[in-house]
Amino acid sequence: MAFSFDRKYLFAWSLTLLVLGAFSILNLRSTAQLRANVASVEQGHRVMAALAAVNRSLLEMETGARGFLLTGDIDYLAPYLTAIERYEPAMDTLARQVGRSEDFSRLRALADRKRLHMARLVGLSGEDNLGALALLRSGAGRAQMDALQAHMATMTAKVQARLAEQRTASDASVRTNQAVGAVLGLALAVTLGMIQIFMYRELRHRQRMAQAEQEATHVLEQRVDERTEALRQASRALELSERNMRSVFESVPESILTVDASRSIAMANPSAAAAFGVPIEALIGTPVTLWIPRHGDEPHLLDPPGPEEIAAAGADPVRRIATVNARRHDGSTFPADATFSCSGGDDACTVVLRDITDRRRAEVELRQSEARLRKVLAVLPDAVIVQAVGRISYVNPGGARLFGADESQILGTSTLQLMHPDSRPLVRSRIDDLLSGVPATSTVELQVLRFDGTSRTVLSTATVIDDQGSLAIVVVLRDVTDLRRMQRELATSHADLQRLVAAQGQIAENERRRIARELHDDLQQTMAAIKMDLAAATDRLGPSPAQVPALLDSARVLADTAIASTRRIINDLRPQILDDLGLVPALHNLASEFGRRSGIECRFATSGTEDPEVTGSSEVATCLYRVAQEALNNIAKHSGARHATITLAADPVGLTLRVDDDGRGIASDERRKLGSFGLIGMHERVRGFGGSLLVHTRPDGGTRVEAALPAQVARTDSSVVENTQCEPVLGGHH
Repeated sequence: MAFSFDRKYLFAWSLTLLVLGAFSILNLRSTAQLRANVASVEQGHRVMAALAAVNRSLLEMETGARGFLLTGDIDYLAPYLTAIERYEPAMDTLARQVGRSEDFSRLRALADRKRLHMARLVGLSGEDNLGALALLRSGAGRAQMDALQAHMATMTAKVQARLAEQRTASDASVRTNQAVGAVLGLALAVTLGMIQIFMYRELRHRQRMAQAEQEATHVLEQRVDERTEALRQASRALELSERNMRSVFESVPESILTVDASRSIAMANPSAAAAFGVPIEALIGTPVTLWIPRHGDEPHLLDPPGPEEIAAAGADPVRRIATVNARRHDGSTFPADATFSCSGGDDACTVVLRDITDRRRAEVELRQSEARLRKVLAVLPDAVIVQAVGRISYVNPGGARLFGADESQILGTSTLQLMHPDSRPLVRSRIDDLLSGVPATSTVELQVLRFDGTSRTVLSTATVIDDQGSLAIVVVLRDVTDLRRMQRELATSHADLQRLVAAQGQIAENERRRIARELHDDLQQTMAAIKMDLAAATDRLGPSPAQVPALLDSARVLADTAIASTRRIINDLRPQILDDLGLVPALHNLASEFGRRSGIECRFATSGTEDPEVTGSSEVATCLYRVAQEALNNIAKHSGARHATITLAADPVGLTLRVDDDGRGIASDERRKLGSFGLIGMHERVRGFGGSLLVHTRPDGGTRVEAALPAQVARTDSSVVENTQCEPVLGGHH
């Protein structure tokens, strides 16, 4: 294919010709070197052949001379004479090959001396054989021959060394030429490859150009089609937008007026007609100042924009915003927010009016509401503060009284500055939560600092409000310092009362113990003595008189009755079994006696009470015994039960007494009625030991009275119990 010879191709072809020229020069150089090497090798071989010829001639001359000398046979002279004839041509040939060098001159001298020596031997052989033998035996000829052979060996070695050097140089030259040839071959291959690549790229480029041209044509056609379709869609959208704008123009609640250069109304929407109380046709063509009148010499909203306004607006329309009093057709006026928009140099302007009558009325009502709210906050005893942007923006008189300062001193300060250091972390956390949208938690108790340095305890409630587009926090603080003080005093008084009740109970129990002991030790012993005396008197009187034994028997019966009554009174005052055997036998005996007296089946059960120390001190045993005794009395009086159960259980947590029945149960209002002193007494007994009393109706019917004492109290003595305090537990009785 045809292609343009631009710089790429010119460079590639120039490089190719340069490589080919280098190949030619290398070939010529290699050929010349080869010829020189061949000539040098041939010359070396010729020199060595000439040396060999000279050496052979000399050896043949010596052989012939020695043979003739030793044998005297004339036949030996033939080789000698032949060698002499060959000697001079061989020497001349050697002279031509090596030139008249020093080595050749020395060789010539040594050879000539050897030849003369052999000629002398041959000459003496015919005349004086003995002289010839003496000359032969002298060794001169041998020394000459050795020197000649040594010199010829030296010359041969030099020729061989020169040939070796020539061969080495030739080999190096061949390798150099091969390397250069390889490089030139690679360069030639690269240049030919570059030419092929350039031609391929040119072909691909032209193909891509043709394809790109086709694609561009296709894309251009598509874009033309898309542009045409876009123009059609834009036209339809413009029509739709005009209809929408017309619809918006006619449906917006704001009054829109378009005025011309003469400031006459050129267009109006239905809202404007309704606002001014006339049809749209009545507005068209009328001066706009008829509906938005001037007020004295003040600038009018629709005055043409001046150069400064146009320059300040730049490419944007000139805009004015003001509040005006528009006039209706009937002469009445209404306030309105007016927006005037006019392009510099454009005759048409637009006025948008928004009736703010309702807003003005709402603003008046808001101001009145704020005034009423301020009056309410002024008489509110609680402190109310409003924090906006981290500072207090409002405080009511209650807040001023709480902090002991004037309103001016509090406004502008930080809420955290009014808090006690111990309460500041909590206040900071609550403020962050409120501002981040976390719902406010319940009322919290805080410590605030008054301006005189004292602190007060308050209950704080906070919420977030919108204050003119920003978040504000309203905080209500109720001073509970005096309330907390009275609560502490009440708690102290209640604790003192508990200790008093416990002490009184202990005193009463001690008194009962004393009375029971005196009744037992004194009255009962006396009655027993009377009984014994009556029995002795009866034995001694015998059968007569007849009435004495009967009277004595009656007196004895009365004494028995008095003794039983005394024993019952003693047991009610202080059961002796409780002191002698402990709580578990006493409760078991109580259940038996209750069943016998009331006719209600009463069972006693226990668990975990094998260790006597578990049931605690005598005071604890007395407390639980009296609770069980009172619970059984209530069952007998009010429950109507047929069965009752006393359960005493001990575990690591504490000691628990339960009294259950299957009676009618107990209503919640019966637990708090006046006169329930038995239940109150049970409560106070258990509370005195730091325990709890629970009285409730069981799900399966009946009532349960449950008294629980903690383990640390159940195992302590009365000195520890006296200092025990607990919160009250609600309960009741039948």
